[in-house]
Amino acid sequence: MLGIAISTWLWFRNPSTPASDRTPPWSAIFRDGRQPQLIFCDASIQLLQGFLNFNISLSDYATHKFIPSYLQLSPEVKRAASLLVGPNFTVTTAPVDLRIASRISGLPACRSRQLRLRSARELDFRDFKTDNDFIILGSPRSNPWTALFQDQLDFTFDRVPGTPYELCRNAHPKPGERSVYVPTAIGGATGDAYAIAAFIQNSDQSGNVIILAGSNAEGTEAAAAFMTDADLVDKTLRANSINPTGAPLHFEALLRLTTMAGSPNRFQVIALHRL
Repeated sequence: MLGIAISTWLWFRNPSTPASDRTPPWSAIFRDGRQPQLIFCDASIQLLQGFLNFNISLSDYATHKFIPSYLQLSPEVKRAASLLVGPNFTVTTAPVDLRIASRISGLPACRSRQLRLRSARELDFRDFKTDNDFIILGSPRSNPWTALFQDQLDFTFDRVPGTPYELCRNAHPKPGERSVYVPTAIGGATGDAYAIAAFIQNSDQSGNVIILAGSNAEGTEAAAAFMTDADLVDKTLRANSINPTGAPLHFEALLRLTTMAGSPNRFQVIALHRL
């Protein structure tokens, strides 16, 4: 198991220590006067997948082919599904995304710069073929753009057909780690959930990407709470032989959090991999 000295539970609702300009990953995101882009989840596409019981591919999402042609749908079901993704549907932002945006915009590194807020649905592949920096919220289920970077990650979310949850897979388990982590907090229940906080490079570009994703919305918020807590990130990196004050190194943390009737309670960093 990861030798993190801070393996004691951390109360999720306690205010975190703001990350400084020198703390990775923010030291690499807010740099050179660039304008990082914060990509919100697409709540309606998540509802659509649950309603029709399918997983949308990134290519279909990027080309706005939201309802697969192979699904045999009645006219009534097809009409209802179209309402979620039609041109007259207003894409709304989840409250958790707004709280995360507020947390990030309050970082010392961000005060002199403007954070660009964008909906996942307004992007296409060309947006990522730039040297921009991105902060992506949500798992592939709620934000398909996360899937663009799955090949760089050790921890990834994957929904098993016929199940109501996304489990977390560990591609390279270290001693004491599992290959699969299955959440028990489903649909607002009490139990465990998992979250991923990753700092990676945008492939073939000079920009960096932060991914904050959870098996539920509370998990995504926990990932943001971890990544914006300077003391916690510092201790976690040092416990894994990464110098926080040195050249930025890419990494991915796995968190486990407890929820009580759908409300986040506390979270714990249970693994960290250098990428």
